[in-house]
Amino acid sequence: DTESNLRYRFVFAEQFERYHQPDRALRLYQQVLRDRTLREWTNPPSGAASRMVDAARAGTTAQTRIAKLLEQNGRNLYAPYETEAAQWLSSGRAAGDEAALRQVVETFPNSEAAPRALIACGEVLARAGRAEAAARQFAQAYHRYPKQVDRPALLRKIADTFEQAGMVEHAYRWLTKAVREYPTAMVEHNGRSMGMAQYRDRLAAARERVEPARPKITLPLNHSYEREFEGNLSLLTPWFGEEPTSRWSRFYVYTSAGIRAFDARDGRELWSEPTAVQSNAELLIARSDV
Repeated sequence: DTESNLRYRFVFAEQFERYHQPDRALRLYQQVLRDRTLREWTNPPSGAASRMVDAARAGTTAQTRIAKLLEQNGRNLYAPYETEAAQWLSSGRAAGDEAALRQVVETFPNSEAAPRALIACGEVLARAGRAEAAARQFAQAYHRYPKQVDRPALLRKIADTFEQAGMVEHAYRWLTKAVREYPTAMVEHNGRSMGMAQYRDRLAAARERVEPARPKITLPLNHSYEREFEGNLSLLTPWFGEEPTSRWSRFYVYTSAGIRAFDARDGRELWSEPTAVQSNAELLIARSDV
């Protein structure tokens, strides 16, 4: 059965690793990835193969162990599979076959061909008019293979495809990510070279739907005035919160008698008596948005 086949491969692969035969261990892990039934098997919590396959899909576990083997022994160990993956990628790309390109990723997820296959799959979807699905395929390549893709170029590709799908807010968010992470990256658009921020400005109409509105605070002072206090005192630090309001018409002073509130416009005291507190001024903040 499936579990027995998996147990056989993982147990023997571990033995080969222990006795310094990484090529034989790799061959067994790759057998798991080649067989859809094996790679998609998910270990039940009390399964007999739990020690070998962890709690993830067997294919994910095999991919992780292959990655560890390549880290320890070098990528030359993977050369035969790399060649095969490149051949599958070439054939799938030439045929424009989405399923064949996905098969490259599922069977050879550790290959250099895998991220290129994901991107090629997205391009097939885009040509077929399935722009949203294409954008999500590109996003998968971005997140799954961050060290093997041209990240600024792929961010732009994701944004452009979401824009083609009519999802302008999504496009704006991805370009904002590009501006934040790669502020010096340049793109070509309509025969001109420009920065990511300038390229994003084409979608400025989406900004107010994506980014929170900037607070507009009108200072409440009508004129200057002075107030004198006796003893030690502290002006409490204002706290504006996540969404600042413009109702900052008060200020609060920590005195030896307690906290006193004043109208910021004319200095008029607002409370009939100070409010006693049992805390140091340094531990208090003031807010007037409640």
